[in-house]
Amino acid sequence: MKIFLDMDGVCTDFVGDYLLRKGSHLKSEDIHLWNMEQQLGISEDEMWADIVSYGEDFWSGMTEYPWFDEIYNICLSFGETYFLTSPGRCCHAASGKMKFLQKHFGVKFNKFILTSCKEHLACGNVLVDDSDKNIEKWEANGGNGVLFPQTWNKRCWCVDDRITVVRGCLNDLRLVNQKQARWTKECDKDGW
Repeated sequence: MKIFLDMDGVCTDFVGDYLLRKGSHLKSEDIHLWNMEQQLGISEDEMWADIVSYGEDFWSGMTEYPWFDEIYNICLSFGETYFLTSPGRCCHAASGKMKFLQKHFGVKFNKFILTSCKEHLACGNVLVDDSDKNIEKWEANGGNGVLFPQTWNKRCWCVDDRITVVRGCLNDLRLVNQKQARWTKECDKDGW
């Protein structure tokens, strides 16, 4: 099983870091809309202009969630794992995210893909992501999605048990894949 793991909102606190830089009293757990700019009363263009102005350091110095290593290791225990993350609308995001990962895992680390079109990698693979929309697109393109619980998505009701949810979903997918592999082997043996 090949697993693609999102960074922002799953492994790193993009929302919290933006709110801190913006000088907001809110924390990431106070955000209940995917488009946080709506909750903050600003435009999407204004939000991205802020982020661009923060430069590469915003991305390379992103705050890790406390579960970052645990979620990554859980994914690794189920299969080959790559970080799959979007550069968004920021010219500094790609280099900053790469620096973040290499700072965490070492300069030779290369298990990451940066693209705004995640769904093109979906077929037969797993995506762990905090975006309802990304999961829907992924599944529509033949992949299996694991919606990472956050206060801004449909799994908001289980944010206190994120690790258990991800582990359980990946285990269920592994069982389904094993069952399909046995069935395929039997069909091949029987000449189907």
